[in-house]
Amino acid sequence: MRTLLAPLFLVSALASGVALLLLVAVILPRFTDLKIAQNTQESLVKMLAILLVLNVVVVVAEIAVLAFRGRMLLSIINEGPYGLAFWGAIAIGAILPLVMLAYPGTRRKGSTLVLASLLSLVGIFITRLILLLQGKLYPNIAYPYGMTVGAIPQTVWATMGSYTPTWIEAAVSAGVLAAGALLFTFAVKILPLKREEIA
Repeated sequence: MRTLLAPLFLVSALASGVALLLLVAVILPRFTDLKIAQNTQESLVKMLAILLVLNVVVVVAEIAVLAFRGRMLLSIINEGPYGLAFWGAIAIGAILPLVMLAYPGTRRKGSTLVLASLLSLVGIFITRLILLLQGKLYPNIAYPYGMTVGAIPQTVWATMGSYTPTWIEAAVSAGVLAAGALLFTFAVKILPLKREEIA
């Protein structure tokens, strides 16, 4: 099935990267000696706004493709178990930050930029997670014995069930995030990132 998932993932990855950069650019100068130029921050705001618009456009185009291919595919997104969460993530993670960044009075406030960046990151994460979970609603194979089938009614050849990450998996994920934060902290402290004044 040909869809627009590849452009959607690309735009979402770019938007989440810019949102994270903007978040760091706003927070970092408050706790370190590093100074971020105002025009750099404004450029990040514009880039994030453009990418959020593209994200919404690609989502709408994907819905149009699904509507063209058949009502079943469209109903999975609109009326399925994750429909409300999907559209809520689009509204909170793309449209609301876009509105916050659209007005000059609000996009110059650091608190607004932090909130818009966080909402963008959370919204993109939720939409990616929902797209992953929706793919597991309907298995592509004919129910082998012991298969976890999610929303499909139970048969003699399949079992119902769910997956919960173990504490080891959660600890490894937290450790990877902590290692990244530690490396970033070392980079800020060790690397010569201060802007030199030119006489």
